Amino acid sequence: MALAVLRRACLGSVPPAALPPHAAVDVYATFVRFPQDSTRRLLVVAVVTALAAYPYGPGHAARAARRTAARVTSATGAVVAAGA
Repeated sequence: MALAVLRRACLGSVPPAALPPHAAVDVYATFVRFPQDSTRRLLVVAVVTALAAYPYGPGHAARAARRTAARVTSATGAVVAAGA
């Protein structure tokens, strides 16, 4: 949203005699591309980090998931040890 307002303000302030409109759009897109990409990457990293950290938290669902995983691994270990 803010970038759309900034785009309109920047492109509206460039006189067509100084820079053709399509060139102004290209220059703006070049400058804004990297901050946009970085923002998207940061958002993805934040979401992945939050999802990875959730099972280690103190919440009820996280504790239940850890208990279930412990039971499953214990049962699997017992089956493997009995068959060996």
